[in-house]
Amino acid sequence: SAFNNSRLFFLFRHPTQRVYSRFLSRIPRVPAFHNATPQMFHEYVVKGVQLYKDCFKRASIRECAYDETIYDDAVIRINEGLYSVYVEDWLRIFSRDQIYVIRNEDYSENVEGTMICAFVWLGMAPLTDAQLKPIVEHVSVNTGANYEVVGPMLNETIKILNEFYAPFNARLAELLEDERFYWDDIVVS
Repeated sequence: SAFNNSRLFFLFRHPTQRVYSRFLSRIPRVPAFHNATPQMFHEYVVKGVQLYKDCFKRASIRECAYDETIYDDAVIRINEGLYSVYVEDWLRIFSRDQIYVIRNEDYSENVEGTMICAFVWLGMAPLTDAQLKPIVEHVSVNTGANYEVVGPMLNETIKILNEFYAPFNARLAELLEDERFYWDDIVVS
């Protein structure tokens, strides 16, 4: 096929932390979020998770993940963390060995090691120290300035989201044959 030589990189963050980060990043652009609080986010989570659970009772998970009405009604971007649904779609087109998946947490912890492994996977010459240095020293953007203002998620919100995402994380770990995608080692705050 035309895609035989294609290589895809995915960078996934723990879905619970990701959805909160996405919410916080949208505060300046979404008027309803301007006075955001952890309680406001919790209410959106309760509503959004229920919308998806209701959909799962009447339609396929995939259909619900792509449903634009639910996406809009949920307000927060819960479906974006359903990584396994999207990876399964990519695997319909690309073979598993054409897809390289990185956990954001691992990348953040070890930029240099992650980049070295990615270049090995690509079959490319390793980066020199001079080439690696600006990558490793690059200052991150969108690092959660609103987190300091709004504060951490409520524990009950974390619990709801972790339970909601757990089967999707398990499926992702299965698809990728990599238990790191359970995210059991990550403490969400």
